[in-house]
Amino acid sequence: MSGAGAAESLRKFSSRDFLAWRGLAPGISLADVAAVSDADLGQRSRGTLGDSHQPAEWIPAAFREYDTGARVWVSAGEDRVVLIDVESSNAVVDLGTLLRKLGPPEAELDSYLGTFKLARSEWVFASRGLTLYIEPETRKLLRLAVYVPASLDEYRRTLRLNLEMRRLPARRRGTEYP
Repeated sequence: MSGAGAAESLRKFSSRDFLAWRGLAPGISLADVAAVSDADLGQRSRGTLGDSHQPAEWIPAAFREYDTGARVWVSAGEDRVVLIDVESSNAVVDLGTLLRKLGPPEAELDSYLGTFKLARSEWVFASRGLTLYIEPETRKLLRLAVYVPASLDEYRRTLRLNLEMRRLPARRRGTEYP
C-alpha cells in the first residue's frame, strides 16, 4: 500500500458513506485499488479526462459494496489513480441527507445520460474530491466520481468526465464502421 492515507480513503469509498468525505488520498496506486477490489490490471481502456482532454486510461474494478463496476482512471502510461467513477451508486444514506450535509455544490454543470443532455446534473464538490451526477427531475443519483480534492478550475480542466455519447448515422448497405 502507498500508506495509511491510501488505505483509509479507499475504505471510505468502499463503504459508500460520503457524509464526511474529504477526497481520495494523493498517491493511490493501482496496486492499492487491487488490494481492496477485483480490479483487472491487465485491461486498460483509453480515454480522456477534463475539458482539456488529458490522455488517460481506465481499468475496470468491482468493489463488493457497489451494485455496478467502477472505472479507475490513471494518467496515460501511469499507475497513480486520479479518479474513480461508478454508475448508479447505492449510497449508504439517501441523497437528500447527503446533499444537506455537503451543502451547496461549487458548480452545477450540464452533463449527459447517453445522448441526452441533462442541464445542471453534474454537482461538483471539487474541494471535497466528489462529484455527484443527479437526474434533475427525479433527483436520483446516477453516478458519482471521487478524486483528490482540487480547485474547481483544476477539476474542469483535468478531471471532468465526458459522458456524452453520440449516435452513429444509420449504416448504409455495403459500408462498415471501423
